[in-house]
Amino acid sequence: MTLETKACRCCGKEFTPKSVVQKYCSRRCGKRYRKEHDINADWEPVTFVCAFCGAEVKTTGSVSDRRIRYCSERCAKKYWGVRDKRKPKPDFRDY
Repeated sequence: MTLETKACRCCGKEFTPKSVVQKYCSRRCGKRYRKEHDINADWEPVTFVCAFCGAEVKTTGSVSDRRIRYCSERCAKKYWGVRDKRKPKPDFRDY
């Protein structure tokens, strides 16, 4: 997925973001902008499609809602193949 070119909020330089929430061309610009503007680190609401189930998701924009690829932790774990530790693994020796 290629993202559209954006202008850095700090220096104005055009850059291609690596994620839908990236606002600055570099970490240095991000730090400088937050220091100069005393930013509380809230994010802008973002709309995206879950990479696992395909559901359309709109984030709240709060600091605690940093989803950018999956609609839930469950979908992220399923995508990456993480097993639920509460479920016992099948014992194939019984076959």
